[in-house]
Amino acid sequence: MKRFFFAATPFALIFLLFSGGCATDAPQGRREQTELSTEVYSRAGMFAQVLEFLHANYADADAATRERLFEGAINGMASCLDPYSGYEAPKEFDRNQSQRTGTHAGIGVQCVKENDQPPVIIAVTPDSPAARAGLRPGVRILQIDGGKTEKHSLAQCMEKLRGNVGSSLLLQLAFPDVAAPVTVELKRELIRRPSVPPTTAQLLPGGVGFIRIESFNEHTPQEFDDAFRKLKAEGMTHGLIIDLRNNPGGLVDAARKIVSRFLPESTPLFIVRHRRPPEPQTIRADGNDDEKELKLPLVILVNPYTASAAELFAGALQDHRRATLVGMRSFGKGTLLRVLPLPDGGALRYASGHYLTPNGRVIEQNGLEPDLEVLLPAEKTARLVNEPPAPGDDSQLDAALKLFEPHIENPAAPAMKKNQNTPLRENIPQAVPDASSSSNSPEDAAASTVEQ
Repeated sequence: MKRFFFAATPFALIFLLFSGGCATDAPQGRREQTELSTEVYSRAGMFAQVLEFLHANYADADAATRERLFEGAINGMASCLDPYSGYEAPKEFDRNQSQRTGTHAGIGVQCVKENDQPPVIIAVTPDSPAARAGLRPGVRILQIDGGKTEKHSLAQCMEKLRGNVGSSLLLQLAFPDVAAPVTVELKRELIRRPSVPPTTAQLLPGGVGFIRIESFNEHTPQEFDDAFRKLKAEGMTHGLIIDLRNNPGGLVDAARKIVSRFLPESTPLFIVRHRRPPEPQTIRADGNDDEKELKLPLVILVNPYTASAAELFAGALQDHRRATLVGMRSFGKGTLLRVLPLPDGGALRYASGHYLTPNGRVIEQNGLEPDLEVLLPAEKTARLVNEPPAPGDDSQLDAALKLFEPHIENPAAPAMKKNQNTPLRENIPQAVPDASSSSNSPEDAAASTVEQ
């Protein structure tokens, strides 16, 4: 009976997947079903035998648990197809869901980590447990609940900062200006780090606004609108720079809502090619005429870490000649991912289609080429995570500002020159290298960041 139980487990999963669990790509009102062939049954039985054999005979019994083997099998099956598909274990699924919604339970810090060094805080969410305890950028987290951090990965360290709302954790910290380590006790709270940080929304010289979008989640459209209205009230009359550098993407629908502000209703924004149905689907701009900004000149900053929904955002405005892209070629991720929750509390993440720009450009593996290429060294790219715009110290931002100069007759006046509803391409010079740039490859860029 024991052998039969585990042999049946893969059949249960296969039945779930092929009897409609993956029907999110199917037309509404119809559920896709696939007949299971004799070959599928035979191979599923072989898989169960291999799983049981490894569980019973592998040298390290703790490593070869049935749970780990089964999760690894699902992950391997999906991840062999493309770089983005895979299995999300229950904890990972919960963490990713938090990122998709923009909220999570933690203490309110964002960190980076280098090799065997303790993680260092690079950003603190205002009015969070970390902020109220005096934590600030530059502080290193030496221990979490008595466990040292230097030998663990960044993801492992940050996972320990998570927990239930109201639960406590003990941190040992190294402050740059304090000789001895400091121990503090914090309680986890529901944290929502803005995807449009209010501190980065600034009015720059010449009546040009600046807004940074760090990612796209369900709160991003409202945060963007709040920042946009603030800048208009302060005198943003001659243009807007939208900073998408280091933006890994997120919810495509959030990107669609913001792009719709700058293009007429029903304008094509993205094209989606599915396997089922095979006909391409065109995503179009919303209405809301009162919120449209069809004439304000736009510049978008991009770099090799502008990806996914951020590339769709930039590509739509570039194709319609509504914005000028400045910076470096973007990452090149145009895969439509869907998430299928599984009975174990985890989820299957799989590619169900590919996105194209309105003009049919393929983003996957190609990225977007900026209208004006301006290089930025890796160390400055890393600092973009937690710094407000700094004209004079950011060659890409400086190049973007320069594009507006012919359009600004008087910084105090609201008037703009003709052709104000087209991008600033006529002002574009040759590619501009940063004088201090030594290497701009993705491998030399900032360490990955995790927010808790």
